[in-house]
Amino acid sequence: CLAAFAKFHAFYNDRSFEEQEQRLPRITHPFISPVMTEISRFINKAAITPCRNKAPDSFPESTADTYRLAMQHWDELLEWWYRGPLTLIHGDSHLGNFFVDGEEMGMIDFQAAQWGKGIRDVQYFLIDSLPAEQLAEHEQELVRYYTEQLGLHGMTLSFDDASEQYRAYSFQTLMTIVVSLGLGPLTEKDLLMEEITRRAVAACERVDFRGWLDQTIVSAR
Repeated sequence: CLAAFAKFHAFYNDRSFEEQEQRLPRITHPFISPVMTEISRFINKAAITPCRNKAPDSFPESTADTYRLAMQHWDELLEWWYRGPLTLIHGDSHLGNFFVDGEEMGMIDFQAAQWGKGIRDVQYFLIDSLPAEQLAEHEQELVRYYTEQLGLHGMTLSFDDASEQYRAYSFQTLMTIVVSLGLGPLTEKDLLMEEITRRAVAACERVDFRGWLDQTIVSAR
């Protein structure tokens, strides 16, 4: 799966703004289009309390506090996440959207495709797919493998840069599940969603997203 990401991301990496607009206009972007910037901010804020009420053990108050701080700096976060160079990303890169094609993996369901950093697909996939303890053991080697695969396709991304991007984007995996669990109807899938929430919370703690936020975004304001 990581090799498939690398091949896909390298192919679309750093296209001109004109080509990006031709292929997938920014007006469709789920975060940085003029309308969605405010809608996504509102939805994220609205999801915090109901998610805490539904899954207080999976989504602790300390993480909710970090979440609120991120919302206070939403514009700065967006600026950091979507500064160039960008590539085309899948946007909903969980394991269920992959299929086997011979010796390779293919991807389906591109309705959340957007321009962003390729590592966003990587961290979303890894955090959702692996139990927190297993990912903690292999996380760095998997990120390094992804950067090596990029190199095979002519794209350079250092491990240090990839690690910082991974750290910064870990919040996107958290906010996706918090919105889904907090604002979605009660269903039989809630136990699964609570587990994904635990994985996302563990990832943000493991990479110290709060520390990154304080140092890179809050202090720079």
